[in-house]
Amino acid sequence: MTLSGQLPVQSADAPAGLGDALVRARAALEEARALVAGETATELSEGVLLEVQAGVSDVKRDADLLLAAACAEIARRSAPELGSTGLARKQGFSEPTTMIAALTGGSRREADRLIRAGRVMADAEEQVRREHDAAANGVTAREPEEPTYPVVARALSAGRISVEIAAQITRMLDSVSGAATRDQVALAERTLVERAPGLSAEQFAPIVLRWRDGLAARDAEERQKRMAQERYLVIKDEADGAVRISGVLDPVTAAPIRTALESMVKAAFRRRRDGDPLHDDHRSAGQIRADALATFARHMLGCDEAPIAHATTKVIVRMTLEQLVGLDAEGAAAVDGAGSAIPVGELRRAAVDAGYLPLVLGGDDEKLNVGREKRLFSPAQCVALLERDSGCAMCGAPPSHCEAHHVEWWDRDGGRTDLSNGVMLCVACHHTIHRDAWGIEASNEQVWFRPPASVDRERRPRLGGRARFGITERERRELDAAGATGPPAPAGETAAETSRAPVPPRAAEDGPGPELLLL
Repeated sequence: MTLSGQLPVQSADAPAGLGDALVRARAALEEARALVAGETATELSEGVLLEVQAGVSDVKRDADLLLAAACAEIARRSAPELGSTGLARKQGFSEPTTMIAALTGGSRREADRLIRAGRVMADAEEQVRREHDAAANGVTAREPEEPTYPVVARALSAGRISVEIAAQITRMLDSVSGAATRDQVALAERTLVERAPGLSAEQFAPIVLRWRDGLAARDAEERQKRMAQERYLVIKDEADGAVRISGVLDPVTAAPIRTALESMVKAAFRRRRDGDPLHDDHRSAGQIRADALATFARHMLGCDEAPIAHATTKVIVRMTLEQLVGLDAEGAAAVDGAGSAIPVGELRRAAVDAGYLPLVLGGDDEKLNVGREKRLFSPAQCVALLERDSGCAMCGAPPSHCEAHHVEWWDRDGGRTDLSNGVMLCVACHHTIHRDAWGIEASNEQVWFRPPASVDRERRPRLGGRARFGITERERRELDAAGATGPPAPAGETAAETSRAPVPPRAAEDGPGPELLLL
């Protein structure tokens, strides 16, 4: 790696063959790029195009691993305690992330991710070496002072997860190291690595956040107080006359705002999908949110004609009965519309102040299975389905984007409007299911999607719902057990390492979900 951008590793002290290996790798990439340049790319079939994309992605991950190793070493040689003798300072940079960003043409945030990934692999290799040396000498290897993440390191080295995904996992696990036990951290690490393949960094981020909440649930009260104290909103006039709105909100404040805005996005997208001739709407999601904010403001100022969909704009709070009545005074609960869990104490106060009403699912006053009496799923049925699906069962979109879909279609198959025949989907995925004839297999605990042959010739089922995009009750119980005294959880191999084939709906593994919902 050189500041000049020329081909590196020509020094006499470089490992033998390293420079030549990099030259060959670059030449091979140039050859491959020439084969798909120009009009050739436009002539590729969809299957070949996807194979090219997958192959290039594998090459990029391999290159990122080499880059990460170099970046971690640059950071080590640029440690603050080295002062002006550190590598970055000697090269004219204030810190290693700035130097790496300049070398790669990327951002400091990307540089930090590369450094993290390189450190994870180096730390895991160092711990393996210590354990090997200790075993050879007949002694027990000492525990590392800082957490190491061997499962993440193996997945990175095997190309199963990206540098971005690895950084998300390790950054979160580092943040909870003082609140979670080693066994809990190990369980979260294994589970998150299993979940990651096939997901984008954007899809994976909420999953990491939910696991962080599970690991640090007892710190939720203090975290909420801090975020509430730091909340702000700024409205600023730009030079061209536009108005910029920016700010940071705590989860309690943000939940109703997000839920209301996203309900307007969902309604607009649904009308567009259904081809409503009275709504020729080509706005982006961001434009719809901006217009919705103005609509809400006009409504507050006394406009009686503002189209506020009160019936569909609800903030769903999930906590146990013990938490609501105060028998369990600690911990946190999930709230639709809030990216982070909210302490139960704050939610109990909100329930009193806002007049929220408790609803016990399946109670005497609510009929959750209606067969073919009604075509549309009721709000209570949708809430019940969200307990299993978390949001869109297919892509993980938030609950405010979702609507209930009949697994056996109402019109085509004579499907019933029962919980056993429902699944929550966002508008886009709902359209995909109908258009491309995806199969759906659902149980009380899991949802599996079977793609058409045009997507996967073998039509292998893909896990969805909370079991993929969230944290299940069984996993919460495992976290609680890992937090208690006892033997550490077995290291084991991940599902990806053992290449276990996914199994569609099976016997129930999870117990009953949260007992109470607040509407």
